[in-house]
Order: sequence, then C-alpha cells, then structure tokens
Amino acid sequence: LISSNYTGDLNQIGTATWVDLTSNFTLPETPTSGYGTFANAGQADISAFKGKKVYIAFLYKGDSRTTANPKVTTTYQIDNVKVSEIKSSFVLSETNIKKYWKVYKFNGTSWATAENKYIAIQADDYALMGKTYITSSESDAYVIPFLKLKYPFALEGDAKVVSFRSESNQTKALAYEYKYSNGNWTKNSYRETRNDQFLNDGTKWFYDPTVYFTPVSADYQLLVNWVYQNLDRSYGSSYGNDEFYYGASAYYSNWDLRLSKRTQYNIPGFDTGTESEKIALTWQRLEEGAAKLLSLKFPDAVSEISGFPVYYWIYLKVYQNDLKTVTYVGVFQLQSGEFKRVKTAEDAAVSQGKLTQDQVNWNRSN
Repeated sequence: LISSNYTGDLNQIGTATWVDLTSNFTLPETPTSGYGTFANAGQADISAFKGKKVYIAFLYKGDSRTTANPKVTTTYQIDNVKVSEIKSSFVLSETNIKKYWKVYKFNGTSWATAENKYIAIQADDYALMGKTYITSSESDAYVIPFLKLKYPFALEGDAKVVSFRSESNQTKALAYEYKYSNGNWTKNSYRETRNDQFLNDGTKWFYDPTVYFTPVSADYQLLVNWVYQNLDRSYGSSYGNDEFYYGASAYYSNWDLRLSKRTQYNIPGFDTGTESEKIALTWQRLEEGAAKLLSLKFPDAVSEISGFPVYYWIYLKVYQNDLKTVTYVGVFQLQSGEFKRVKTAEDAAVSQGKLTQDQVNWNRSN
C-alpha cells in the first residue's frame, strides 16, 4: 500500500488514504509447511506520487481467531525493498548515432577483434577526406595520406591492412596492406620480380636448382667447430675462430693456405716433403674443406631435382702462401652422400661465359 496523506501517526492508519499496489507484483506461493524461499516479486510504478512525501505499508491479513477455537496464522518475510527513479540519460536518434567500423578476424573457432595491424577508416576520417566511400582506383590517393597522419612515428617495416567502404550503399568493402619503407607507405602488390635461369628438358621449363654459396663468418665457424670436435683442438689458435687443417678462418672470413701456419700448429702432412708438395697439399685440403663445409651448411642437400643435377657453387676467398688474396669458385655436387667437386661442370660454366678460367684454376693437374 502507498499513501501520500498519512502523517505517520499510528492512530491515523485507518483514516489515511491507501492505494493498493498488490496487483503490480507476483507474490511467491505460500508453502503448506515450513518456510518458503525468497523470490523476486517484481516492481510497481509509483511515478504518480513524484514530488510527494509518501509512506509505504505492507498489510497482511491472517486467519481470524476466536478464544474458543484459535487458528494458526502464517508469517510473511519481506527483504530488499528498493525505491528508485529510472531516468533516460541518453536518447539515441539518427542525428546522434555514430557508426564505428571495426575489423574482426576468424581464429579458427570464433570471430574476435583483429590485432592492431588491421584498421578500418571511420566516419570522421571520410568527413575529413570529403568522401563517403573510396574506390579501388582512389585508394592510394586517400589511404596513404591517412596513414601518414594516423601513424606519424611509423617505423621501417611496419605494415597495416586498411579496410574501407568502396561503394556508396555500404554493401561493399575493400582491404589493402600497406608497408612503410624508406619514409613512405606503399601498397603491397604481393609480387616479387626475380631474374633467374630456367632449364628445359625438351618439353618443359624448370627453375634452375643451382645453389650459389658465399660463406660468411658463421659458415666458416661451422667448419672450425667441426675440426675442433672431430680432429684436434690444437689445430687452431686460442681465439677459437680458426683452424689450419683445411684453413678456415671465421675471423677473416677466408681460407688461409700459409705453410707457416701448418708448421706452427703441427698440422699432419706438413712435417716432410718439398715446399711445392706442401703447397699442393694445402690446395687439396682446401677442396676437402669446401666439401666438408657444404655438408655442414646443407645437411638436406639433394643430387638432382626433376632430373636436373643440383650443383653447388662455392666462392672461395683464399689467402695464398704467396700472401695474395684471390677468390676462386668450386662447383660441387652431392654424390653417394658426399659432396664431390665436378670439374666438368666448372669447364662448362667457363665455356658458357659464366665463369673465367682463372676462377676455376685451382687444385688442378691440367
């Protein structure tokens, strides 16, 4: 019950005007025995009493009692009574609705917000551009300036996938990836232009499987470590970046063929013989070392692909015994599980003008 003229005097309860609100609620059923459980009874609109001082009362009528034959009267429990005002803090209309576009990505099981790499051009952005949509042919003219303004501190290699409306009816969208390089945003064409040699077997063209290998410091270190572990640690200096059995130097990124180093580190095979024989042995070890390095660098090498032999060209920067530095080329192929030098392939490359005679003129008897 609710009253706006009750004064709070208990003697006036019966004379005050009370409005019955019971019909606004759904009261829980009374159990036949024991206590019931609390349940939500609903709510009533009392906005008609707005601005007035009101009293709210709960009236419960039990069974009538007589002295001769009293009847049991049950108990009602009331909790969590709340009087509050409901206000509309913001009313949406077509004039104040702002649409916000967001990119979602399917992760295999559900759709989730895409990472920061993916962005969508928003209504405010279109307004600044003076556009409502962007066609494919206009994309660079509008998207690139947009990215420059939005990401003024972009770093080399950054990439953004930009999505935008491409039709006025908003039913079609496009997305392009742009990459930041040398101070500019450019659209990723996903094309790579390469100039490589192809071979023909008489019916089809195949990509030339030749491998061109110029060792760097880390590659020489592979061979240095192998010598330390499989031959003798004493074959190299205390720096741990060179060995003089084959001559690999990770420090200088070359092959050191000086006889003085062979003598200094007691390399087997250099304790007897003439100087010319010892020099010849350094060239033989160079060829063996190149083959070993190829096996370490390319453990999954194959001898042929689609019927074409796979040749490995290794460029050998050599510090000779005469203290001259010369770069040679060796052509190798995997044969019976080992890399072997193929001098006929070197000669063919010379005749085709791909190599010079001087480049292959090492460790040859003719």
